[in-house]
Amino acid sequence: MSRPSFQSQQAGLAGNIEFAFAFVSWMQSRRTPATPSDLLDRFGMCRATAYRYLRRYRDAFGQEGRNGATH
Repeated sequence: MSRPSFQSQQAGLAGNIEFAFAFVSWMQSRRTPATPSDLLDRFGMCRATAYRYLRRYRDAFGQEGRNGATH
């Protein structure tokens, strides 16, 4: 018996594309960089998935994750 994915448990999100938009919007609205624990709390995903999403986000948007700004 397989466990339902965390994406299917998100209310109001119909599919992967909508989840991706919600995830990127949430990441860009943060004042501080997200941690895996933040993703666990917000989206209910497992730790390995949280690290994978953070890595892919940083690969796509740069190390800082916010318009290439350095602090």
